[in-house]
Amino acid sequence: LQVLTQSSSFVGALLGQLLPEVDVPLVLVTATEERARALQGALELFTRHGEGHASVDVVWPLEHAPYRGVSPSRAAVMERMATLVRLAMKPPPDVLIVTASALLDRVLQRTTLADNTFTLQHGDRVDREALLSWLIDRGYHAVPIVTDPGTFAVRGSIIDLFCPLYETPIRADFWGDELDTLRRFDPTSQRTTSEASLPEIQLCPARDIILTDATLQLGKQRLYALADELHIPSSRVRRMLSDLDAGVVGVGLEDLCPAFYEALDTLEAFISPDAIWLLDQPTEVEDVLA
Repeated sequence: LQVLTQSSSFVGALLGQLLPEVDVPLVLVTATEERARALQGALELFTRHGEGHASVDVVWPLEHAPYRGVSPSRAAVMERMATLVRLAMKPPPDVLIVTASALLDRVLQRTTLADNTFTLQHGDRVDREALLSWLIDRGYHAVPIVTDPGTFAVRGSIIDLFCPLYETPIRADFWGDELDTLRRFDPTSQRTTSEASLPEIQLCPARDIILTDATLQLGKQRLYALADELHIPSSRVRRMLSDLDAGVVGVGLEDLCPAFYEALDTLEAFISPDAIWLLDQPTEVEDVLA
C-alpha cells in the first residue's frame, strides 16, 4: 500500500482509522528520520483509544558513513538495539515505523539477541562480579554516577544501571548475593521514584559487538585473515585485538561487526510475515534505496 501525501497528520489519521479494522501489525516505511519522528507523533495522537493509544515503535537510521573510521551515535545504536530486542522478545507493536536506510542494514540475529538478554528478578541469587562482567562485555560503561543509558555504577551493596529498554535507570540493592530490591530512580536527583520493588527487569546489550569468548575468537580469526588480504600491518591488527581483549571496542570498529558472528539478519527477519507494509512517500523511499 502506498501513501502519497506530505501531511504526516493525514497519515496518522488514516492509520488511526485503519488499525481497528485489521488484526495484523502495520509496517510503515518512510525516507528520513525527520519524517519518521513526525509520523510517530501523528500516530500517537490519532490512535488514542480511551486511556491509551496504539503501540508504535521506530527503527531509526544510524546515519553514519561506513568504513570512514567514524562510529555511529552511541545513543542511536542503543535505541536501535532496544527496538530489536522488543521485536524479538515481545508481541509486535501495532505500527512499526522504519526508515528506508534501516532496511539495508545487517543486524544481529533474533537468537543472538535472545541469548544475550536475560531477566533479573527480585529475590534472585546473583553473582555480582559475573553480572558486572556481563554488562561490560555487552557495551555498558562503568561510571561514578548513572545518568545516561548504557552505563552502570557500583556503590557498596547497590548496582545502579541504565538499560536502553527503559526510560529511567534501575537501582538494584543486594543483601549479600540476594537481589533485595529493584527500584527506578531519577537520574538527575538520584532518588528512587517508588517505594515498592519491581518484580523483575530485562537487560539487553548496549551495542552490536558482544565480546564473548566465541565472538572474540571468531573475530580475531577473520580480522587477521582480512588484514593479510588487504596487506595491513599485523602490528596494527594486534593493537586493535589487544583493545578488544581489554573490553574496548575502538572507534569505527562497528563496521566490522560481521566478522564477529557466523551470520547476521536483515530487519525483515524481525517482522511478522502477516504484517501489512505501507510506503510513505514512495518516490523518496526509492531514492534512498537506489
